Amino acid sequence: YPGNIRELKNLVERTMLVSGKAVLEASDFESQCLHTTQPAKTGAVPSLGGMTLDELEKQTILQALKTYAGNLSHVATALGISRAALYRRLEKYDIPVDK
Repeated sequence: YPGNIRELKNLVERTMLVSGKAVLEASDFESQCLHTTQPAKTGAVPSLGGMTLDELEKQTILQALKTYAGNLSHVATALGISRAALYRRLEKYDIPVDK
């Protein structure tokens, strides 16, 4: 991997959340990997398929909810946030919570 350990850790976590699979394959990482071998343009932002940061965050939360079958404790832990922070984001994005 061409990046540092922090970047590798983030890549693995992001791939786990987005793929929703129990076992990851190389192709899962390739779809999430930003190729750092190409020099970045000054001020350039990597392409996220036209998604804003809020849209990306909402999709990540929805995927985690699906992966953990709505278990909010597991979702919060997987996302690295507290349950209170998860509840705030659920309210922000108007995501219903089954109680």
